[in-house]
This record gives sequence, C-alpha cells and structure tokens, in this order.
Amino acid sequence: MILNSGPVLESSEVLLADVPRPLSDLRDLNSVVVDLHEAERSYIENVLIGSRWVIGGENGAAEKLGIPPSTLRSKMEKLRISRPV
Repeated sequence: MILNSGPVLESSEVLLADVPRPLSDLRDLNSVVVDLHEAERSYIENVLIGSRWVIGGENGAAEKLGIPPSTLRSKMEKLRISRPV
C-alpha cells in the first residue's frame, strides 16, 4: 500500500522505506525489485481488463494510465502481458 498526502510521490520515500540496511544482502533488494515489477504488471492488467483490453483511444487503457499507447504496448511486451484467448 502506498500512502501519500501530496500530489507527487518521491521515489526515495518508496524505494528506501522498506529496504534493509546495509544493502549487503542483495537478495532482499532483488525481492523488492521483483515485487515492483509484479505490482506494475498487476496494475496494468487490471486497467486493461477494466478497459476491455482496448489499448488506445478514448477510455482506452493507455489514456487511463496517462501514457501513450505505444508506451503501454512496450510495457506490456516487457512485462509479458497479453490478452487471454
């Protein structure tokens, strides 16, 4: 869960909040990165489902995410997100 009182979320607040110190145990840091990728993947999938898998155009997933359709397609490829058959 991410809580923020302002309109801008500082990445240092998010990334360093739960990272163990010292950073000598990279396994913990890797699990944070994996969790961030999984959270992004899940969020994008939910927006796509809510948009009936429409990527571009008015009320498409890209518009809801506030990114260009080409960026969404790139993220989908990177995160291996594809429409279920």
